[in-house]
Formats: sequence, structure tokens, C-alpha cells
Amino acid sequence: MAKSSNADWDEIVRELRRIGRILAVIAVKSEESQREQIARLGEMGFLPSEIAKIIGTTPNTVNVTLHEIRRKTRQKPKNVKKVARSEKE
Repeated sequence: MAKSSNADWDEIVRELRRIGRILAVIAVKSEESQREQIARLGEMGFLPSEIAKIIGTTPNTVNVTLHEIRRKTRQKPKNVKKVARSEKE
């Protein structure tokens, strides 16, 4: 059996990345907004630069959107009441 060269492996990796991008496009095609597409691809582990290429926007737009999503998910719901120490005891 012949040994595979690094060039062969590099080609395989390129093809797998291409297939991954195609699958990502299919996965987010049904999403209604660009924000939802960015969120979904971010959850899938794509880098901002990869997301930008997939959906046709800039990496800066992706970074800003991901930052806003993370910031909103960190915020506590406003209807949650803080319990004072005296109430806990």
C-alpha cells in the first residue's frame, strides 16, 4: 500500500471543510434572520470569518452580532427578585 503524501491529506482536509460549509448553509437556510443564522453557526463552532463567508457578510458584523447575543444571554430576567439575606435565613 502506497503512503499518502501531505498534499493528498491537505486536499482531503480542504474538501471536508468545503463539505462542512455546504452543510452549514443547508442547516441555516430555513432560519429567518441573519441574526438567527449567525447564532446557529456560532453554536456549531464556526469562526466569525467562516460564518461571514457562509452567509455573505463581514466578519465584523458576525463578531458584533455574536457579542450582542452573548451579552443578552448573560443578562438576568427582569422579573427575578433578589432575595435579601434576612429572607434566606
